[in-house]
Formats: sequence, structure tokens, C-alpha cells
Amino acid sequence: MSRTMPSSLQISRSLARLLPRLQTALAPQIAADPQGWQAFLRRLQGRFSALFSLYFDLYHTRYDFFYHLEDLLLSLALAWFARPADLHPGWMPFNVQQLGDGRIYVAWTENAFEIDEPTEEI
Repeated sequence: MSRTMPSSLQISRSLARLLPRLQTALAPQIAADPQGWQAFLRRLQGRFSALFSLYFDLYHTRYDFFYHLEDLLLSLALAWFARPADLHPGWMPFNVQQLGDGRIYVAWTENAFEIDEPTEEI
């Protein structure tokens, strides 16, 4: 099956369509930490295109791609809000284990996405 990467405009529209759903799902967390939400949004908006591209590369053939993308963003946001207060705000690990036969480990740093290969068989 051929694959055409969405344009940057389409990727931006995808985020714009997903954000209201995230804001609704995260309303209590946003109300409790509006500055945290703004910091998360800045990081998400700066890195969404790269995240989308990676996810699209893996799952573009799945009919439920956007459902899983939304679920990933929700998981990232929940991890952001649950991080310890003394944790450096520019670092956010996450481990998505429900990706079929693989795992993705990402360190969300100030400057890059770093993706490591899994070290064990699942």
C-alpha cells in the first residue's frame, strides 16, 4: 500500500482538531495547573510534526490511526501532569506498551525526540 506523508498544513489541522478533545478530557488537570498545561502545549506544538510523522510512518494503514494518536497525546499529557514537581520540566519519559509487537521509549527533551530500540523481546 502506498504511503503519502500528510503536508505540514494537514498535520497542523490534525493537532487543531485533537486539542479541544484533549482539553475536555483534561479539564480537571488544566484547571489545577494552567501553567503546566501551557508548558505542555508549547512542547507539543513544537514537536507534534515529528511525533505525527513517526506515528504515521508506523500506523498510517490502520483505520483507527487518529483514535490511537489522540490516546497517545492524552497519555503524554497525563504523564506530564503526574510528573513530580521537582522533576526538570523539560524532560518527560513515556512508555507506550500497547503498540502491537513493539515498544517506543521517548525522552521528551528541550531539543529533541530520542527514540531507543527496545532492549527485550515482547
